[in-house]
Amino acid sequence: MNADVQIVVATHQAERPVERAVAQVLTCPQAAAIVVAHNLDQDVVKQRLRGLDSSRITLISCLHGEGHPGVPFNVGIAAARAPWVGIMGSDDWFEEGALAAYLSRAHHDKADGVIAPLRHPATGKGKLPFTARTRNLHPVRDRLFYRTAPLGIFRTEIMQDPDMAFANDVETGEDQRVSLRLWTSHLQISYSFADPAYVVGADAEKRVTLTPRPAAELAALWARTWDDAVTQQLPSNVRFALAVKQARIDLLTAARSRLGDGHSGECDAHKEADCAALSSAARRLAAEVPGFLGVFQPGTARILQALIGGDQLEVNQALSKEFALPPVRRGLPSRLRYICNAESPVRYWATGLHIARSEGREEG
Repeated sequence: MNADVQIVVATHQAERPVERAVAQVLTCPQAAAIVVAHNLDQDVVKQRLRGLDSSRITLISCLHGEGHPGVPFNVGIAAARAPWVGIMGSDDWFEEGALAAYLSRAHHDKADGVIAPLRHPATGKGKLPFTARTRNLHPVRDRLFYRTAPLGIFRTEIMQDPDMAFANDVETGEDQRVSLRLWTSHLQISYSFADPAYVVGADAEKRVTLTPRPAAELAALWARTWDDAVTQQLPSNVRFALAVKQARIDLLTAARSRLGDGHSGECDAHKEADCAALSSAARRLAAEVPGFLGVFQPGTARILQALIGGDQLEVNQALSKEFALPPVRRGLPSRLRYICNAESPVRYWATGLHIARSEGREEG
């Protein structure tokens, strides 16, 4: 087997369509698959793979770490022998030509890794990281922290470094420590929205990553990022970008879904517990990166300030008025000194315009 890239496919349930994922990987002549049967009978998985080219499939049994998806990924990556390696869920697949495109981009850019664009069947192709640049990406300038899942291909020797291991003791968020290190280790990272995508499948009745979790559990997971020695040693501008991403995507999403007026289905005690957990997370961010609220538009900054204060009523009121200001004012940060920051509303608008123009040139 002389593959250029091996894709680690972890499967946790016998009914998952692992054969679809592996078959699609094998459509690329340069690719092979490492299938990790995670707490499954290996013979059951082998049966599902019958009819596929067994010479390009390595089947591994992993009988520990139940409920912890990082464990089989670590096992599979350790077994990789090709120059490039990637990971994949058994419900997912690549669009036609994806792996060949990533390999071509990696060789052309002399990259250490190529991030795959993501497509969700219900919402279409996403644009994370939100950047118009395609090579030598930077965690701040190119907003790499918005892309937590390290899906794509990376040099095998990098991913086999013990410091790049996926967390093996959590049910979700196992990739946070990996992506943090990939994006901040001065590696040559490439990405193009125009490349064929990694498709996040919707077949499974239950995906662990989509299971609703108590806010306290989420806050503990976010705190691990700031407890990490790597994070503590990052330059101040990189820490700022990380804090803004965590507030904008993780903290605010949790607050809107759990504490806003439209929230229903939980008793007041649950809302109080959620508010307390999210307030603790907001205070941690403010302590780690003082002043980070200034980059947000005023309505959003008020929500975060209310969370820091911990008053549930103030949080609800701030959530209800987040977009009350005129659109022009919402396009500016609450502190104008951040207007040129990569995370400011203005810079987001400018990047979106640049991306649209780039797509138009490619289509033309």
